[in-house]
Amino acid sequence: MGNMKKLSQLHAHYGPGQLQSIALDSKDANILARNPAQLRELGLGLDEYQILKMIKNDAGISAAMDAALTTSLTPASISTPVQFLQNWLPGAVHIVTAPRMIDDAVRMLQGDWSGYDNQAMQLGQEWHKKFERETIKTEKMPVLFAYDLGKTTAELKKVVDVNDWLEFVVKVDALTDTAIADHKVGKTTLSACMSTYQLGCYSLAFPNAKYGIINRYYPYGNEVDVGIRHLTDQCRRESAEWIGTWASILRDYCEERDIKWYRENV
Repeated sequence: MGNMKKLSQLHAHYGPGQLQSIALDSKDANILARNPAQLRELGLGLDEYQILKMIKNDAGISAAMDAALTTSLTPASISTPVQFLQNWLPGAVHIVTAPRMIDDAVRMLQGDWSGYDNQAMQLGQEWHKKFERETIKTEKMPVLFAYDLGKTTAELKKVVDVNDWLEFVVKVDALTDTAIADHKVGKTTLSACMSTYQLGCYSLAFPNAKYGIINRYYPYGNEVDVGIRHLTDQCRRESAEWIGTWASILRDYCEERDIKWYRENV
């Protein structure tokens, strides 16, 4: 009977809308550094051996790097594990207690969009409205991006079946006979915008589109960029797999917590 599994004790439960990173000030870090056993309540179980091993590893890394460019901890600056933990704990606790992307996704699924009403989001919404009005009026891409692909439709919404249990709702910023375009307003680089599955996911709803375009505008720097990618069958397959994978994870997360994730059939 020695190999019987034992259920872990549940110390606390937080819903997706309650999670937030814990930021330790110097007083909190000092208290936890002197009482490391309390870290288990935050999901950090560290014994003396592990702490001393971390100190040794950190000291070895510091010795191997250019001292003129590094202010990391060294053996001379650490006389006790307490001093090490005072420096290390704030960052570690902040990372460990941070909400996962799925926690934020479920929170939004439940209608809580807090955190997305900041100045940057408001600026993006304002510019998207401007681009939408211009395209509706001219039936062209916004003149800011300096290209023309003929008749253009703004804010077109469509629902597509990804598999037998999953629908994917798409709303594109602009659509032509040959291309899907998405407008990005902010400081995120064009390469970062182009590296996501977004355009491929959109093309599932509009399979005749040959090209996916990112129109990027950063008002504060007056930066305008345009990126283009081919929308191939492989691109669509990979995007569908990506949607299916994350939708399955989201479904399992919700079912484990008795959170409704599906829409009733009508």
